[in-house]
Amino acid sequence: MKRIFILSGLVPLMLLLQSHEFWMQPYAYWYSPGDTVKVSLKVGENFNGEPWDLNRHRVEKMQLHHVGGVVDLKSKVKTALKENLKFALPKEGTYLLAMESNPAFISLDGAKFSQYLEEDGLEDIAALREKNKTEADSAREFYSRYAKLLVQAGSKPDNTFSKVLGTPVEIIPVSNPYQAKYGDMLRFKALWNGKPSFGAKVKVWHFHNNRTSLQNMYAQQD
Repeated sequence: MKRIFILSGLVPLMLLLQSHEFWMQPYAYWYSPGDTVKVSLKVGENFNGEPWDLNRHRVEKMQLHHVGGVVDLKSKVKTALKENLKFALPKEGTYLLAMESNPAFISLDGAKFSQYLEEDGLEDIAALREKNKTEADSAREFYSRYAKLLVQAGSKPDNTFSKVLGTPVEIIPVSNPYQAKYGDMLRFKALWNGKPSFGAKVKVWHFHNNRTSLQNMYAQQD
């Protein structure tokens, strides 16, 4: 199942639990109060992607969270190939853009599904198929996308970054990434149905100077 979450800090930072990448790409991460944010919805690998096809997929929720409340932006999402969404940042502070997609299906033949499991490190599912001698069988994957994007307006960050949205899978920063300094360690909470998901595999992509690095991590108990 695809469970994807995106957080953006001082430089683009993407974390997800299982599956191929989906992210909300802004033109910038720091803004002045009153500026307009332009966002593109992307799919691909290692921050190299293409526009998400909004003629085939559907946005169920698109909300902008701030200390002043929540703004519903679903009606502002466009099917354009570049900028899918524009919204203003009226005040200083940290803003959290959250998106949920409609459920969707993907069908793969046995060989391609086995390759997909290997590439994404889903060893438990591969082992179960091997145990049941179903490696050659085709598979149908049911998934939804849950994405987050953090942007900052002005020089006064706030606690919006830590808001719990209640999605089935959720990754939440322990501290505001916009208050981090070079060399600081960033910590996150991985939740499954609102509870800590110890042992969950988390992939971390870090894009800097036109290069992308990838780390595979596992959620640990404090």
